[in-house]
Amino acid sequence: MHLRWSFGVVLAIALVIGHLYAWNAAVSRGLMSKLAPIDKKGEAMGLYSMITYLAISAVSLVYSLMTSAGYNSNCLLLLCASFMLPGIPLLLWLRALLRRDPAWSDTLAPATKS
Repeated sequence: MHLRWSFGVVLAIALVIGHLYAWNAAVSRGLMSKLAPIDKKGEAMGLYSMITYLAISAVSLVYSLMTSAGYNSNCLLLLCASFMLPGIPLLLWLRALLRRDPAWSDTLAPATKS
């Protein structure tokens, strides 16, 4: 009986995480598509995809190294948070750039057919 209950809980958690990841992937790709210059959109999306999967691989590698060395898996949460810290200055710089330079607003606007 206990095995069925825990299987149900793990399945529910996996479904919620999968749903949130799919939403995050869709929104982030859409945002990246809007941020990329029109003539470099393919290159930007390729770079974004490559960096995404390299980051996933890096976190998996670090997790396997940490668990084989005997560290608690809660330490991985702190390590993942430290991976995100360099992105904060980049986002602040991007926000300042978008507010300062109106030419970027034209790049981010959806293309309209005339």
